[in-house]
Amino acid sequence: MNGRLHVMIISRRSKYLAISSAAVFAVSFLLPSFQGISGFECFNVCVGALIKLRPEDSYFSGFVFTNLIFVACLMLILAGRLRLIWARCLLALASLHVLSWFGWGLYNASLGDLGIGYYFWLSAYVILNLAFYPHRQNHPPDPMPAPVTPSAGQP
Repeated sequence: MNGRLHVMIISRRSKYLAISSAAVFAVSFLLPSFQGISGFECFNVCVGALIKLRPEDSYFSGFVFTNLIFVACLMLILAGRLRLIWARCLLALASLHVLSWFGWGLYNASLGDLGIGYYFWLSAYVILNLAFYPHRQNHPPDPMPAPVTPSAGQP
């Protein structure tokens, strides 16, 4: 398999994962995410916290930026830009911020307060992270041609 075809397969897989993560991300906004509130309503609360600019709300306003990072990284993958290290790092940090909500739920509330929308949201980040790390198949090496020995000349 030549390198160009291999890149196309990687790109197709990454784009499939990116589109899947976008679908899961969009559905997460429709489902109950926290205490019966939909993901979209939770996002509106976070936008309100960002607009007020109060230091005690900085954790919640950070979710606005994590969602923006998600959308930006999604666009990068769909554009075929998989090798951007800074985008991978930003997405990893945003994913950790989303995962931290699980810990916040353990500490400040109960896990029963987290709805299925949160888990969809978290899954979208995991899937998008996987899209940035394409699967590379191990192919056997190309066979080497047999060594050619020079013919001995007649003395």
